Amino acid sequence: MSPWLVLPAAGALIGLAASWAALLLFLKGLLPLRRQALAEGVGRAVAKNISVDDLLAHLDGVDFEPHLEALVDAVIAAKVEDFRKIPLVGGFITAERLGGIRNAIVRKLVDSQPRIMQELKRVAREKVDIEALVAARLSAMDADRVGDAVNRIAGRLVLCWGAALGLVIGIAQAAIVQWIL
Repeated sequence: MSPWLVLPAAGALIGLAASWAALLLFLKGLLPLRRQALAEGVGRAVAKNISVDDLLAHLDGVDFEPHLEALVDAVIAAKVEDFRKIPLVGGFITAERLGGIRNAIVRKLVDSQPRIMQELKRVAREKVDIEALVAARLSAMDADRVGDAVNRIAGRLVLCWGAALGLVIGIAQAAIVQWIL
């Protein structure tokens, strides 16, 4: 058989097997031992590339009016019955007055939405630590789930690179054999 066929094929198979063994060793041995460090590293990487403003930017275009209406309706409904039980006051609570109060509150909240979002973003910037949040979530994950996630993300890539590197080494060996002979 030609060394140009055998050596690259053997190199690719050896590279694939070595990558598979290294990946298995990493996922079953090293990953559980270094899970905290991995979680912290991923947390740093995520926090470096995604800010709280990035996360909340998508809320700027959301129309909150229907949500605010439902919230105000629920609050008013919960309190109206208490006010209706008060002598003399209960008779003044009519559907029209409630509707006017409700509409005024909703309108004020809708008009204040940009200011509310600005304040929400300010508080979130102060209080939300994306790095710590991601690290805590990953640290709390079961080691097998973390291993599965790493395998899904990097497994095929590691195997392909291992096979490709083995193939290149096999081609180089075939060239050396051809040059020597």
